[in-house]
Amino acid sequence: MNILVVYDSKTGNTEKMAKAVAKGAQETGAKIVLKRAENVKNQDFEDADGILMGSPTYFGQMSAKLKHIIDDSIGVHTRLTGKVGGAFTSSGGTATGPAGMRRTW
Repeated sequence: MNILVVYDSKTGNTEKMAKAVAKGAQETGAKIVLKRAENVKNQDFEDADGILMGSPTYFGQMSAKLKHIIDDSIGVHTRLTGKVGGAFTSSGGTATGPAGMRRTW
C-alpha cells in the first residue's frame, strides 16, 4: 500500500500535522510519500493507493496551492478511480470561516 501525503504549510502547523498523519499511516505498514504542495506531480497521485491532503484554512477555504493541485489533477482524474482519499486542516482561530467574514474591515 502506497500512501501519498500532500500538504501546504506557511507557519509549520499543517506540516506538523502532515508528519503525524504520515507516521500513523506508516505504522500500518504502508509506504509513505510525504510531499509539500509545490513538489507534487500528477504522477504522484497515480502511483499512490491512497491520497491524504492537508491545508491551512484561509477564510473557510483551502490554500491556493492545494486548490491548484486539485484543479491540475483533472488530467489524471479518470486514473484515480478506486483510490482512498482524505483531508486534514489547521486553523489559527475562529475567524477563518463564514462567520468570521462578517466582521467589519
